[in-house]
This record gives sequence, structure tokens and C-alpha cells, in this order.
Amino acid sequence: MWIISYLFIGHWDGSGAFEINSSYIRYKLMSLFLINFNWLLIIILLVAVFTFTALKKKRNNHEISMFPMILSMIAYVIFSVSFKTVNHARYTDALIAQIYLLTAFVLMNYIEKKSIQTTLSITLTVLLFFQSFITIDPVMLKSFPRLNIGNATMITTNEILSDGMTYNRQYQGWGKVVDAALEDIVTDKSSIIFLPSISNVTWHFDAMAYMITLDENGEATYTAYWDTYRKTRMADYHTGIEYNVHVINNNYSFSLNPAQKGYYLYSPICGKEIADKIKTEYNCIEDTFSYKGWIVNRVTFWE
Repeated sequence: MWIISYLFIGHWDGSGAFEINSSYIRYKLMSLFLINFNWLLIIILLVAVFTFTALKKKRNNHEISMFPMILSMIAYVIFSVSFKTVNHARYTDALIAQIYLLTAFVLMNYIEKKSIQTTLSITLTVLLFFQSFITIDPVMLKSFPRLNIGNATMITTNEILSDGMTYNRQYQGWGKVVDAALEDIVTDKSSIIFLPSISNVTWHFDAMAYMITLDENGEATYTAYWDTYRKTRMADYHTGIEYNVHVINNNYSFSLNPAQKGYYLYSPICGKEIADKIKTEYNCIEDTFSYKGWIVNRVTFWE
């Protein structure tokens, strides 16, 4: 499958190489097995199989059908920990699907009591359903760096916040709340829209500025596109409108003329230092936007 994919897709030009790195192996294993209740599924698998084996229950000969998948899982884990790249949670998706399938197989074939089967199935379904939308996994929250997103807590698997937080649908709220903060200002031609860079990277905050480098003044500018019908940002221009975005770091010096208004967006995750700087240098008002636990603040400032 990998060879066929390579023939169709071609060489990946991102960062990564085979390397034995103990720190990377540790954090990669955490991402593979400690996210979204994977640890609980693994425990259920091991307990059920060991208990079944210890009691010397008669096998149903279905296990042989699982061997190819188990071998595939082992190969995937070995590759994942030995090929060092950014530790994004989404890079574990192939293993997660297999863990779910193997858990379902064990529940159906290694647990004989219907009541236990039903209880475990319902419990896992409820936990995984809620974990799909909010971060409730206690082991996950304890194991990874936690981030206050406003009225909720998420985790990140690496220093690249936007990519390191894409482990469930909760992350999509960031895009929704940024859209809400932009909706009534993108059509204002006198406005200048500012967003904070995170670790001098431009695409973390709104995920639209790909691989742009900040200049010596601490600024990068790009053109974005707004869909007036769907009230959201677009990757390319179709039927919407263009607007300019300035991504800045703490070294940036503001300069507005009397006819301009500046709009600066920030969140509890990043950008507060720049907001405090604006508040000391300009007249300003601040609005707060929220969506399913996410909060983004917008500072409107002028001379």
C-alpha cells in the first residue's frame, strides 16, 4: 500500500529522516497510545486476552484472521518511532483505526458474558463520543502540555500548536471563533488586520498563511479571502472578497494614520503581550468572541 501510494503521490518534501532518538520515541509512543482513550482500549485488549488464555477457554479459530492486522500494527509502530518528524497527532490515524477494529473483535470473541460485552461497549461508545468533541481523557490531559483556550482545556503533542491540537473536532472551534471576530471588519477598507505569530510562525493562528517568513521588523503580510455567503475564510478566491492580513511578533512597531483603524486578534493561547502594548499606545476598545469553549479577543485601536 505504501509503495502504491508513493507511485501516485510522489516524494514527500517535508522534514523527517530515520533516526533513533529516545526523546522522540517516548513522545511518539505517547501520541500513539495515550490519546483519545487509546490507553483504555489497549488495557481492555490485554486484560481480555490474558484472562481468556489463563482460563484456557476454547478458541474459535478466528484469531488467525487478525494476524495480518496485528503485524501491520507492529510495523506501523516501528516505522513511527524510527522515522523522526514532527509529532502531529493526526499521524497516528492508521493505528487508531486498527486499535478500534481489534477491540471490537476482542469484545465479540473473548468476552462471553453478554452483560459485560454490552457494558463495555456502551461505556466506550459514550467516552469516545464525548472525546470526539471535548477533551475529557484524564490520562491525556495529565501526559501532554495543556492549553487554556478560553473556557476549556486542550493539549498539544508538539510545539506547533495548530497541528499538535488536531486530535478531535474540538480544534475546529478555533477557526469558527476567528471567523466570528473577522466577519464585520474584512469589508472595512480603512482597517488593518493584525494577527500574532506563534514562535515566529505565521500559519498557527488562522491557518491561512503558509510558510511566510517574518521580516526584520517582525511582520509578514499576505492576502486572504472571505466568503460573504458562508461567512468564513477561504483558501482561494472564488466569489468572495480579498483582505490583507499582517502577522506580527512582539518586535513589531505600529504606525497608523488618523484615517485608519487597527484590529488585533489574540487568544488566551497567544498574543496577549502585543495586546497590552497596543492598549498603552492607542485609544482602543476590546470585544470578546466565543465558540464552544474557544475565546478570541479583538482589540480595535486608533490614534
